[in-house]
Amino acid sequence: FFGVLLPLSVQALLLFIPLFVTSSDALQKKLGSKWLSIHRLIYLILVLSLIHYYLIIKADYLIFSIYLFIILSILLIKKRVYRT
Repeated sequence: FFGVLLPLSVQALLLFIPLFVTSSDALQKKLGSKWLSIHRLIYLILVLSLIHYYLIIKADYLIFSIYLFIILSILLIKKRVYRT
């Protein structure tokens, strides 16, 4: 159990480093289109975080279900907004 949980949480945490480093306006301009591909790591971080949270909870899956619903709703709205 902890053999999966710890590496998962560490990976999600380490993936935040490039986002943090490249979040300034100067680096955004310098990186150009690569900046967006770096910041799309947030979707992977989101999935890893959800799996991490799911593995941690013991009994109350209601809050996890609420988080999952909210995240999926936001992603669906985002997809529809950018499609038009």
